[in-house]
Amino acid sequence: LFGGGGSIYVGRHDRPGRFVQGNTPTLHGHQGSILDFEWNPFDDSMLATASEDTTIKIWSIPEEWEPIDARGASKAGANITESMVDLEGHSKKVNLLRYHPSASNVLLSTSSDYTVKIWDVEAAQELSTFDGMQDLCQDIVWDYKGDQYATACKDKAVRFIDARAATVAGKIEEAHGGVKGVKVVYMGESGKVLTTGHSRSSGREVKIWDLKNLEKPLHTEKIDTAAGVLMPLYDVDTNVIYLAGKGDGNIRTCEFEDKAPYFHKLGDGFRSTTA
Repeated sequence: LFGGGGSIYVGRHDRPGRFVQGNTPTLHGHQGSILDFEWNPFDDSMLATASEDTTIKIWSIPEEWEPIDARGASKAGANITESMVDLEGHSKKVNLLRYHPSASNVLLSTSSDYTVKIWDVEAAQELSTFDGMQDLCQDIVWDYKGDQYATACKDKAVRFIDARAATVAGKIEEAHGGVKGVKVVYMGESGKVLTTGHSRSSGREVKIWDLKNLEKPLHTEKIDTAAGVLMPLYDVDTNVIYLAGKGDGNIRTCEFEDKAPYFHKLGDGFRSTTA
């Protein structure tokens, strides 16, 4: 939410309604704006928030939390202002958070100080720091098992980091030629990764890479010439890739196959019919 104190509104999926500023209870405790948040996959009441104030806060949302009533109207209530855990270690604003996919209470963060840190949330301590980036990190993502994570930086490089040793296990020197942001997703346990970005001619594109040979992509798929950054989501159970971009009126669906040509479009995807 806009405003001081780094506020965030938490509501129920099955109870949508209108948020009324000053009446609906919120969660706030940061000194700066909240830049990212992440739910713990092992505890659906635990929320992590990253802020411009250089800190990460871990919150517990009570089971009885009801900001919206059954009619969809705002309910008055007490704000949550006390976090369970504060993680301090970054020297500049914290931009992105990712919980570990298979280890409980392990959190990954990246900051404008050009570092990536792994945290033990339960012990409230830093486990490791990777400081091998020379530019702003635009994306971080764990692999399927959590042994490795990838970073996409403003310098156009994608680095694959050994999570335990905090060292570079592999690197794509230039994932995409354009200056817009690059996003990364691991393709399950196939040993392949997908990146989205812009070409030098500003066209949006998708590339499939083999982690064993990062010299050149296995496949490049041209998408369109829109300006928004493509955000890929991969369903490992169905091998379906969802491509969504800021400002887009549609979500493209594609299928990944672990052999050439690797990438298959599935019709026209989902298109919004509302303005």
